[in-house]
Amino acid sequence: MVDNSEAFKDDFVLVEQLPLQILLVEDTVVNQKLALLVLKKIGYPAKMAVKGSELLTALKLGSYDVILIDIRSLETYGFQIAQHVGQELQPSKLPYIIAMNTINSRQIDHIHRLEISINDYINKPIQAQELVKALGKYKTSISSSSAIDFTALEYLRSMLGGDEVAFIEVISCYLTESPHLLQTIKISIINQDAYSIWQTAHKLKSSSASLGAKTLTKICLKLEAKGQSGDLEGSDEIVVQLEQEYNDVKTVLERIQN
Repeated sequence: MVDNSEAFKDDFVLVEQLPLQILLVEDTVVNQKLALLVLKKIGYPAKMAVKGSELLTALKLGSYDVILIDIRSLETYGFQIAQHVGQELQPSKLPYIIAMNTINSRQIDHIHRLEISINDYINKPIQAQELVKALGKYKTSISSSSAIDFTALEYLRSMLGGDEVAFIEVISCYLTESPHLLQTIKISIINQDAYSIWQTAHKLKSSSASLGAKTLTKICLKLEAKGQSGDLEGSDEIVVQLEQEYNDVKTVLERIQN
């Protein structure tokens, strides 16, 4: 049965903190309606995939943060999914998989042998509180990444008065501007232009700090100091670290943005 408790009101807090794109994979009409209703009541309007081809297309596009999938569908399409993940999908694009479980442990063990990364299980019929808890674990998993300090990100959101449109706009601006700054730094290192490195690293440092990218901010600080001092020895290695860390930051911010 669908959980219609008063707790639904509190569950909307998670949506405000963690907007997600969710794909529901379920082949039973009644269970589809129940799951979509619970998701809607906690603030997440999900999209449906019934066929395996629809699920694989979603994986290829990398457009979903979470896949909520009936565990029998994993049995049906598991080998296709495992093959796709192994051959085509970048690790950063792999969604968080929550399996809906009504079957016995022997079947679960069979699915584990497919080598699919199942992040969590919930029981069917879906209960709102259990689903919120599972989605909260997803938040913990991305929050634990060193790429973004979510406390700083929430502070930025509060500074904007909780205006979600403005918040997403700031993230979009950062993701648009930062690649140009990163490219300028790389060119400046090739040209041994210390002043340009100093100024550009400072700009990237400031904007990254505002979005809680603490590790990226520290790397920018190193480059800024190199440019300011004129001693560019080791800058090549630092910019490699910078690019790698930026890609991690970008992955997290794109999930929030979408």
